[in-house]
Amino acid sequence: MKFETIHILAAGNKYIRESWAQVILVVSILAFLIRIVVPSSGTITRGFGAYYTASRLILEARAELILYDDDAFRAEVERNTNHKASDIFWANPPTTALMFLPLAFFSPESARVLWTLFSGLCLILAIALLDGALIGSSLQRKPFYLITSGFLWSAPLADNFYFGQAYVLILLLYSLAIYAVRFRMDWLVGFCLAIALALKASGIPLLVLLAIQGRWRLLAYALLCFSALAIATLPLVGVSLWQTYLLHVVPDFINDPTISVTAYQTIPGFLHHLFIYHYLWNPDPIVNWPTFAVIANWLLMIALFLIAGTHSKHASLEWVFCIGLLLSALLVPAAEQHHYILLFPAFLFVAHAPNLPCVPLFIAVALLAIPLTYSSKELSQGWWSLFAYPRLYGGIILYFLLLIIPNEPRPNPLTPGR
Repeated sequence: MKFETIHILAAGNKYIRESWAQVILVVSILAFLIRIVVPSSGTITRGFGAYYTASRLILEARAELILYDDDAFRAEVERNTNHKASDIFWANPPTTALMFLPLAFFSPESARVLWTLFSGLCLILAIALLDGALIGSSLQRKPFYLITSGFLWSAPLADNFYFGQAYVLILLLYSLAIYAVRFRMDWLVGFCLAIALALKASGIPLLVLLAIQGRWRLLAYALLCFSALAIATLPLVGVSLWQTYLLHVVPDFINDPTISVTAYQTIPGFLHHLFIYHYLWNPDPIVNWPTFAVIANWLLMIALFLIAGTHSKHASLEWVFCIGLLLSALLVPAAEQHHYILLFPAFLFVAHAPNLPCVPLFIAVALLAIPLTYSSKELSQGWWSLFAYPRLYGGIILYFLLLIIPNEPRPNPLTPGR
């Protein structure tokens, strides 16, 4: 009897040693469903309200006059959501307005439930694809379980569901692209990049790195798919919306003073907040040096591209995707907290690197995942604003971690072993 008890205890200890990470993942999944998915499905918020209204305007053939008129669009959002949400279309491309077309036939409440369920499905598929693309059959799966658990508890992911944002869908597209990379399916990679670009103008820094790496065939597929999509949707969005977007919206967006608000955790937003005065959006910078801010922004952007581009010459395409998505968050002027879920592939990639310095990784996870009140008024004034950019700092740490880990191309599953 004593021997059997010892045997049972030993087996239990072995199970705990081998399975504790899976248990944490299961608990995280259940907590995510209870804390985030269920409450979000019954909440009408900005983000969701903007997408829903944009697609309604397409169905009603009124998008041309309203989409990029901030006051008129805000009024439409409030009308469509019964004043539960208010938002503007801002710098989204015209094709973003097509994203909710299947949902625009439903009431806002029903559409919200359907969109939450669809986002949950996208999240499951994205995690599964990244597991297959970046982890595979590795015996060291505990980092995957732990990073995924942290991701499910993270504030950026919670914001995507709470605000009904589209970046879980964008994450799925990039996850599918990274998975397709392993099988040399350039056409599928290009298709995913084109859809992400069309839906949210996402991934431009990634495209630049692909060009530096000389992935011309892949880029040609992306350009072909994007062009075909833009032409095919012209009967719905029209030529004039594209003209407005390219000639007015994009130039105004690059110089928009609102990016100095600390909600935008980006290098351009950081420099705007520290060095460019604006009576409404940034009344208390450290010093008003607008020329310095512009020059510093360009120099930092060029430096980050040059360093990443140099490393990419002998790196795997998976690594290029990870650092390209990271730069897509750091360098786009108006990247908010919810954009940072695009760093999930980079965390998975880094976590499985041999001889990884764990302390910087834990710091990056904490800065990017923990809910923090960095948008408070107190942290928007003077030198205190240096504490208002935790997501940006975490992203920069992750950038340098990607630079120091091994990033050689992985064996292709279609290539016979030697």
